[in-house]
Amino acid sequence: IQRGLGLISTLVLARLLTPEDFGIVAIATLILYFFEKFTNTGTNVYILQKDSVSDADLNTAWTLDVLLKLLVWLVLIISAPWLAEFYDNPKLESVVVVFSFILLIRGFTNPGLLLLRKHFQYQKIFTVSVWQKFLSFIVVITIAYLYQTYWAMIIGELVFFSVLLIASYIIHQHRPKFTLAEVGEQWQFSKWVLGKGFVGFIKGQLDTLLVSKLFPAAELGKYHVNRHIATMPSQQIIIPALEPIISALSKSKTDNHAFAYQFNLCLFTFALAIFPISAFMWFFPQQIVLVLLGEQWQDTYGILAALSLLVSAFAIGQLVNKCFLALGKTKALFFYDIVSLVILVATLLSLASPSLETFALVRGGMEVVLVVLLIVWL
Repeated sequence: IQRGLGLISTLVLARLLTPEDFGIVAIATLILYFFEKFTNTGTNVYILQKDSVSDADLNTAWTLDVLLKLLVWLVLIISAPWLAEFYDNPKLESVVVVFSFILLIRGFTNPGLLLLRKHFQYQKIFTVSVWQKFLSFIVVITIAYLYQTYWAMIIGELVFFSVLLIASYIIHQHRPKFTLAEVGEQWQFSKWVLGKGFVGFIKGQLDTLLVSKLFPAAELGKYHVNRHIATMPSQQIIIPALEPIISALSKSKTDNHAFAYQFNLCLFTFALAIFPISAFMWFFPQQIVLVLLGEQWQDTYGILAALSLLVSAFAIGQLVNKCFLALGKTKALFFYDIVSLVILVATLLSLASPSLETFALVRGGMEVVLVVLLIVWL
C-alpha cells in the first residue's frame, strides 16, 4: 500500500513538475543522505542480529544515533551556503536547511520499533507505514497541484518522517534514555557498518554524483527520475520484503546447510519475480515512460532501457548484503565495497564525454558484474 501510493505520487508529480524541479530535489536528497551516512552506525542491524537485547543495548544504540545525527545536522546547516555555491544553484541553500531537519526527526524516533521487527511483530509497523505514506501523499499532491513547486516533495518528506516519530512512541511502550553504557561492544560492530555505509553510499550514488557535475540540472532530473523507476521494483518491493531476513538468517548462521538453503530459496524466488520486470523495461521503455511520466519525458526512453540492468542487480545485491550482515561479516562487506567502488570510479571516469544513455548503460552493466562477484564470494 505504501509503495503503491509512492508510485501514484510519482505519476502525478511527473505531470505537475518539471525535470529541473526533480533535479533540485535530487541534489538535495543526495546531499542529505551523504551526510547521514556519517551517522549510520548500523543500529538496526546490530539489534536485529544480537541474540538477546537489553534496555542498555537499545538505549546505547539510540543515544549514539541521536548524538551523531545532531552533530552532522549542525555541520549540514553550516555547510548549506557552500553547497549551494558548489552546485551553482542558490535555491539549494534553503532547500538543504529545511531538508536537514529529517536527520533530527529520524534520530529521535523510538528504538522500540526495532524490538517489534526483531520479534516479527509487523502489524503495528504496517499500520504506521500506511499512515505515513497516506498523509505525506495528501500533502505532496495538494502543494504540487496548487503551487507547482519542488517544495511539495520536500515538505512531504518531512511529514513522512514526522508521522513515524510521533507514532513510534504510541505503538511501543519503550522510552529511551541517554546512556553510552554498552558503546564499547556496539562500536566493535558499528565501526565497520559506518565505514561500509559511507563507502556503499558513494558507490550506490556515484552515478548521480557524476551526472550532477557533468550535466545540467534538467538532465540530472531526467536521470534521477528514470533511475528511480528502474530501482523501484527493488526499492519498493524487494527491500521491504527483506526486512525479516536478517533476523531469520541469524537464527541459522551456525548451520551452513540451513543457511545456504534459505539463501538459495530467497535468490530463486527473487529471480522469478525480478527478471521479467527487468526484461520488460529493457524491451518496452517507451511504453513505460509514456504511461508513468508523460510525453514531456519522451527523450528519456534510452536512459530507462539502459538502467533496467539495475533492477535485478540492486534486488539481488540487497539479498546478498543481508546474508553477510546476518553472518556478522561487516568487515568483509566494507572491504568489498572499497574494491568495487574503485572499479566503478575507474570505469565511469574512463568514459570520454559520454551521452547520458551511454553513461547509464555502463553504470547498469558494471552493477551486474559486481553483484555476480559478490555472490561468488558469499
